Formats: sequence, structure tokens, C-alpha cells
Amino acid sequence: GSAKPSPSSSMPPPPPPRPSPQPEAEASPPPPSSESELSADGSANPSPSDSSAGEERNPGGDTEMAEEAPPEQRQPPRPRAPYAIPDWSAAPEHPFFLEVLKEGRIFENLDVSKKGAYMFGRIDLCDFMLEHPTISRFHAVLQFRNDGQVFLYDLGSTHGSSINKTQVKKKMYTPIHVGDVIRFGQSSRLYIFQGPSELMPPEKDMQKLRDAKIRQNMLDREASLLRAKTQAALADGISWGMSEDAPEEDGEV
Repeated sequence: GSAKPSPSSSMPPPPPPRPSPQPEAEASPPPPSSESELSADGSANPSPSDSSAGEERNPGGDTEMAEEAPPEQRQPPRPRAPYAIPDWSAAPEHPFFLEVLKEGRIFENLDVSKKGAYMFGRIDLCDFMLEHPTISRFHAVLQFRNDGQVFLYDLGSTHGSSINKTQVKKKMYTPIHVGDVIRFGQSSRLYIFQGPSELMPPEKDMQKLRDAKIRQNMLDREASLLRAKTQAALADGISWGMSEDAPEEDGEV
């Protein structure tokens, strides 16, 4: 027998492996990334970097910052005056003013005829600032009424107010007239309420007349006493200082 051929010589070599076709690899979709998910369905899975989420947070933060101002920008609220101007308040029809008397002389006039109410106190919210330490921040009000009457209203001050040396009741309207003298606290300054003389109350006119009569009576009494002394001296032969002129008249020098 003849020898059998070896398999290596009879079988052709195996063909080289075929590479996988590229189009199939391209056809397979790539795994979805987080960016593609956000772009496809951003509302379902919003990320912290999403612009809509940032917009939702920022307005809230801005609002909080606007509501709460920094401490250095906060200012304390200004105190409110403890007085409500009444409905019957009205500016006076006549000129009125306060003569400020200090140490026996008038050094200032305060016009109080432009509106219905004037406030006195130690704070700059008042119409007239008074610096004496016994005067309260809101001390008193000079209040005009639409029928022409005028009142002093003490706002419950610590040291009170007075008219003609009489303490007024606090938080009550006390009538005031031309010629009255007002004092606030223990200040040495006096405020004389001045206006048309015809508005001076009758009792003040009567008091002036009484004072004038008293002065006239005193002068008359002094004059009558002097006449009586002179007559008595002449009757008794006492010269009472008239002898110096008598020799000159008689020419007996």
C-alpha cells in the first residue's frame, strides 16, 4: 500500500477571520448619557445645574434678601406724637404770638397763628423745641378751636405745665386767654400769650381797672396826707423848710 496524504497537505489553510462589519457597530445606539436624558426629558430628572431649577431658587433668595435689610441699613422708627388733632381744630383768625421772657426781659417772639395746633417738647418732631431737662419729649400742645377759643393741653409730662402759676391738669384742655403766662416744667422761661387786646377777658380788664384805681387812691391819699401835714405845720408855726424862701420874699436878708 501507498501512504495516505497528511491532513495538513490535503486541507487548505483556514480563511482569515472576517472582521465584524462596521455598519452594524454604527447601527447599535450608544448608551444614553446623562446629558442626552436631560435634553430629551429635562423636566423628569432635573439636575442641580438645570437653569429652571436655578431660576426657582434665586427669586426666593432675592426676596429674602429684600425683606431682611442689613443691620447697618435699619433705622429705628421715629417716635409718634401722643396726640391726635381734634376735628374742631382750626387756625386762629387773629394774630397770636408767645413772648418768651427770660431773666426779666423778652428775647424772642413765637408766632402761633398759622395753624390750629402747636406742640412743645424736647424732640425735633415738636413745633418748638425746649431744651430744659425737666421738659418731656412731647410736653404740651397749644390748641386753637374753630370758635376762637384757645387751650393748653398737657400731654402727661413728668413735671407738668402751669398757667399763671397754677398747675394745669394733665391730658385735659385748659382754657387760655390773652395775657396769660405759661410755664413748661421747671424752666425759668415764661411764655406770655399775646394777641389782640379786645380778646382779653373781661376779668383781666376789670383787674387792670382795679389796679389803676388802687394806684390812684394811693396817690390821692399821699397827696391829702401831705396837704394835711402842711396845714398843720403852718398852724403850729413850723416852717417845714419854707422859711428859706420867706426872707427873700420879704427882703429881710
